[in-house]
Amino acid sequence: KTNVASFELIPWVLGKCQNISEGEKLISGINLSDVSFSSEYPASPLHWLLSDRDRSLVIESTDCGLQIYHNPVGVLTNNPTFDWHVTNLNEYLYVTPFSPKETNWGDLKLNALGIGAGTLGIPGDFASVSRFVRIAYIRSHMPEIKGDAQSITQFFHMLDYVKMVKGGVLTDEGLLDSTTYSSCMDQEKGI
Repeated sequence: KTNVASFELIPWVLGKCQNISEGEKLISGINLSDVSFSSEYPASPLHWLLSDRDRSLVIESTDCGLQIYHNPVGVLTNNPTFDWHVTNLNEYLYVTPFSPKETNWGDLKLNALGIGAGTLGIPGDFASVSRFVRIAYIRSHMPEIKGDAQSITQFFHMLDYVKMVKGGVLTDEGLLDSTTYSSCMDQEKGI
């Protein structure tokens, strides 16, 4: 097998492959080495999302070795493993963009208290499990958007929905955790 450090996996794959099929084949023949980017930092246990115009893969290093998952939702967050995240989505199958219908509990008539009541139950915390549920939900219900400016705007609104904002989470060392950057790519135009 070819040894590849976690921090060089993506540029290594992108430099050798033109699509997901080639990437999947190439990745199946590698061993992730425990080499860190710098002596100041340990090697990171990363998760990778690799996509082309047609499909998406998740690559994870687990106790069972390097795992490659087909990604039907097209999103990724951190721990736990991707297969766990996908199974967990079954807990939210009742969530809908539609308002619930009026119902009766005995003689009491119940109505939604406002717009968005169909999404009650989507977690709003900063945990990676919750962020996975939120971004998978919004991506699966996103309408087709025409035009670069509108598409890019929608994309960044979606990322804002799951970003880590300063003050929301403190690390074990007392540091503010936050989303450092976000990026966007048009796979049709390659920009």
